[in-house]
Amino acid sequence: HVKRDPDGKRVVDKTTTVCRRCHAMLNYVSGNTTNMTVHLRRHHPDAKTSGGREKQQPSMQQALPESFRQPFTRDSKRAKEIDRAIATFIAVDMRPFSVVDNTGFQEMLRVLEPRYNLPSRTYFTETAVPALYNETKAKLETAVSAAPAVALTSDGWTSRATQSFLTVTAHYIDPEWQMKSSVLQTRLIESHATDDLAKALSEAVEDWKLVRAKGTIPVTTDNARNMVNAVTAAGLGPQIGCFTHTINIAAQKGMAVQKVSHLLAKMRKIVTFFHRSTTGHNVLKKKQELLQLGEKKLIQDVSTRWNSTHDMMERYLEQKAAVFAAMADNTVKKN
Repeated sequence: HVKRDPDGKRVVDKTTTVCRRCHAMLNYVSGNTTNMTVHLRRHHPDAKTSGGREKQQPSMQQALPESFRQPFTRDSKRAKEIDRAIATFIAVDMRPFSVVDNTGFQEMLRVLEPRYNLPSRTYFTETAVPALYNETKAKLETAVSAAPAVALTSDGWTSRATQSFLTVTAHYIDPEWQMKSSVLQTRLIESHATDDLAKALSEAVEDWKLVRAKGTIPVTTDNARNMVNAVTAAGLGPQIGCFTHTINIAAQKGMAVQKVSHLLAKMRKIVTFFHRSTTGHNVLKKKQELLQLGEKKLIQDVSTRWNSTHDMMERYLEQKAAVFAAMADNTVKKN
């Protein structure tokens, strides 16, 4: 907007400049544009200057964060990504749906992404997690269908609420010759009767399209008569007895020998004492430290798992000196 003279020629003494709009003569000091800027602001306020642009720039920078405070719309890509991540967190880590109602969880999301509005629990129970299940199932169906042959393992069990369930797992080799094992389903059934088990097995085979034109579907189960008969009733087979379950039966019979069972009963009583007595537990820790045996808890076995009994005996023998020393301590009250 400002030049050196009305004709566009440079002023020789470099002390004067001319406004291009009104041709006013202005004092000019080399390198100093203050007089020119003041003139433009006073007489030509619509003219833009570098100073004006600099003053406008901060306001643009201040407006920029406003866009980051706008909440995501429900159908935005980012909101859907977070929805899916939460659904995956619930499914993979087996979290209750109520986790989305927890104050700490909501605060964490607020800090990580203030623009995200957390949907209700119903959204995850009826939409997000079911969609994730369907997507995962479709991928697994594709993988299983590509296998030339499939074998199954199945186990019936009862929950603490006395509900009967049957879990079915598929085993196959993928195109890269990698052994794969995938849990297909865990379904609530009426009972562990042969007919109910056979029905659940048949539904699993049909639902997951496991039937092959050639070949059978071997099923590994425990040796319980109802499971063995269920495999046959479902038209599957051969039925293969679980090797570890067979070992467990043999071990249980061995531990049922009177002398062995009597010895194990005494050992369980001692282990139970140190688990339940706070004083006994603390004294045992001190004795372990004194004898340099390492601070290790005694193991309580589970009667239906022979290997847990093995672990109990192994730990007891390892810590036998500390156990005897603790039992002999006067501060430990023994029944």
